[in-house]
Amino acid sequence: MPTREIGQHPAFAGAKINMVERYGVLHIETDPDGFAVATAAAYAFVPSPSVDMGKVYTVRVGTTIEGAMYGLFDSVDSWPDWDARLDVDGIKIDEGGAEIVVRFTNVDPVTATEDDWSPWQRIVAADLTFRACDFGMLANVPDNTWGLGIVELSASIDVPDRMESMNNVVVSAQGLMIYYAIPFKDPPAVNIVAQALTPGDQWYITAQSQYGFFIYFQNSAGQPIAKTADWIARGYGYEHTLLEGIGYSKMYGVTPELDTERQSVGATGYYPTLTEQ
Repeated sequence: MPTREIGQHPAFAGAKINMVERYGVLHIETDPDGFAVATAAAYAFVPSPSVDMGKVYTVRVGTTIEGAMYGLFDSVDSWPDWDARLDVDGIKIDEGGAEIVVRFTNVDPVTATEDDWSPWQRIVAADLTFRACDFGMLANVPDNTWGLGIVELSASIDVPDRMESMNNVVVSAQGLMIYYAIPFKDPPAVNIVAQALTPGDQWYITAQSQYGFFIYFQNSAGQPIAKTADWIARGYGYEHTLLEGIGYSKMYGVTPELDTERQSVGATGYYPTLTEQ
């Protein structure tokens, strides 16, 4: 599946708290005297929700944020003597900056309540399982003599590729409906390797979907015949059918069956905890 990019620059059209966009840069807003209006600020990605996949999938999330902090009252024009300046390259800042945060839910975001959403968590890159998610950005500066500007802000969603296969499948003359162990996000490409075919024998695939397909064989006269075949399905997406519609607050009471399903596709825990790096 092509990676979905949720870019915010240069328009930065989302809701802002103590922030303003100027000439394609997202700044902490300043008052008429030039001081930052606050030391903490926030920005909400658009659209909201940022992504709604319609079903619950495990996806790979990445983020990009580029910007800088700067002194609001420390410009070159204000230096009385360049040669006397000891920190021409700037001073080291031990606090302040910006981070991207995310929250997610397995419930339809149109009807989801606050209890159905996870808490906001910092994210750089992670594999997450959800139906819908929202992204935001939190920013802070040491005091109101510092500013912050963001020039690039985005998140990406990638549904990993995968495949399923089975060997020596007996297909009766009536045909066989094959179901995937875990549904794909979209109908995958299916490859058939049939055994012991004679001239004129053919196979046909119908009812192909993200859940499976129907296969049958005919001989050169168009008569149904039984055969044995191998099949490989290549696509993307792990649909977690047992997690559909379960809000975050209810996840703490998940059943062993739900945990087993997540572990079967390599997902550990119910929701990853994203901690400071």
